[in-house]
Amino acid sequence: MTAESDDAPATGLLRVLARRVGTRLRRAWDERSQQRWQNALARDLQQATRGGGEFREIHDVRRERAARHRERGEMPQAAAETWALVGLALKSGDLDAASTHAYEGLPLLEHASDIVWDLAYWATAHIGGAELRRRRAAPAAKLYAAAIEAWTRSDRAAARMTLTTWLASAQWQLGQYHDALATTAIALSLARRLAGATAADPYREVPGHARLELWDPIGVRDTIVTTYATRVLVRAVLGAFDEIAHEVSEANALFDGGLSSAEVRPLTRARGWAAYRQGDYAAAERLYGEASEGLQDDATRLLALEGLGWAYIELGFVDEAAGLAKEVLAVTPHEHAAQTIRAVAEWKRNSHDLAEQFARAVVGDEAASPDCRSDASRVLAEVALARGDRQEALAAARRSYDAICESMGADDLAAAMQLVTLARCEAACGLASAEDRFRQACALRMPPRHPRRAQVHEAYAVFLESAGRHAEAEQMRAIAEASKDERR
Repeated sequence: MTAESDDAPATGLLRVLARRVGTRLRRAWDERSQQRWQNALARDLQQATRGGGEFREIHDVRRERAARHRERGEMPQAAAETWALVGLALKSGDLDAASTHAYEGLPLLEHASDIVWDLAYWATAHIGGAELRRRRAAPAAKLYAAAIEAWTRSDRAAARMTLTTWLASAQWQLGQYHDALATTAIALSLARRLAGATAADPYREVPGHARLELWDPIGVRDTIVTTYATRVLVRAVLGAFDEIAHEVSEANALFDGGLSSAEVRPLTRARGWAAYRQGDYAAAERLYGEASEGLQDDATRLLALEGLGWAYIELGFVDEAAGLAKEVLAVTPHEHAAQTIRAVAEWKRNSHDLAEQFARAVVGDEAASPDCRSDASRVLAEVALARGDRQEALAAARRSYDAICESMGADDLAAAMQLVTLARCEAACGLASAEDRFRQACALRMPPRHPRRAQVHEAYAVFLESAGRHAEAEQMRAIAEASKDERR
């Protein structure tokens, strides 16, 4: 046996020992490096809020590190640095950069440590939420769908359920109502599975709300309520009002009636919107009032106050509506819905200059939602018509109608009053299409006893009366009165 062969067993043993020691060292390095990484990221995030050249240098260094780790096959570190970039971009206010880095980081999550998963969840939530607040539901939906695919490959079911709920919210904003229903069904299936429900009776045998508090600390209870709230909103826009009580009953059963007033607020607000859609403005006022009880800066409360403002408008309480709009704008000065309510309230109070000021603030902001732009443009049309500027009124009325069609569709009941304003403006300009607009408004599908039915027929009657068609005008008024009698 040669000397080389005599040394072979020792060499092999040294290699085994080296691998074992190296593995332990790498593990120790991983644990220590994670802590160092976390501490350094905390400092960098503070710097990101201040911006400046130093932040750009931090960003570039971390980007180089992420690329270097990927080249070396050090995927856990690559995931950590990539999601650190996402957090830094968010803190600096660069939403587009945060989104770009997030898409780079999602495929790396399968190699990530728990703390990086947590950062990824936080970052994804903030990016998607910011997009939804900007009414950019399409990029939010795309990001949530990609994130769900990544989380599906992990065992983090609670986070996946939450992301699925947010995807449904984005689909709701996009008008993909049937997709939203299907997505919320998936989210609720995950919720029941997490709660330990049985397939035989998925609601009655849930072990109570105390069990739900043991879930992943990700706001799961709030997420479930949001899921049901989205389903209520979808049912309302689809006209399936009979299904709403069933959704509320299911939500209460899942929690054994253990929801607090704060937790149930999003569901109450959704029920308020459903009542508004149904034309039951008194019920909408009550539900929105219940949902608005809470902290001054609570986002759901502010949304409920906006809904309450619209209910007040329909009930004729324009002073109260203007007051609520002021209250919301005191907290969020550029909130488009509150600006729109204020514009409508001032128009109905004949404060045309003030109405125009608030309406133009909404119309002039590209970030405003189509429904806000529609109502604000309608105010501008009515104000211009009152001043005798017919062409300006017609242009604004057309923008109003186009925006509501973009938001809800041409055959939705929300288009009724926009059609009436457009018809009045076309009539003022001597256009023959005015009567077709009135007929289109009267033909819209509405829930039984909806006040809009009487309003559009009364407006059509005024048009017919002005054209000397008195008998037809009386017929329209009779239809309007019959609709009012049904509501009494």
